[in-house]
Amino acid sequence: MTIILIRATAWILLAIIVALTLVPPAFRPVTSMPHIVEHALIFLLTGAVFALAYEIRASFFFAAAMIFSGCLEGLQSV
Repeated sequence: MTIILIRATAWILLAIIVALTLVPPAFRPVTSMPHIVEHALIFLLTGAVFALAYEIRASFFFAAAMIFSGCLEGLQSV
């Protein structure tokens, strides 16, 4: 049961990243933290939860994260 909750949390965090990346800037929440810190924290949290949820090799995990981030960057310019 716990692993299901952790996996669901990981996918929800990933969906939040996608949503906040693709919505217009006017709809994004504003915090007092610098933009780079916000990104670092959400990606670190999501990565940590995915690492707990799935037992995968680090090299695969890092490659998937880089591809995912690159796709998001590409979608932002569309």
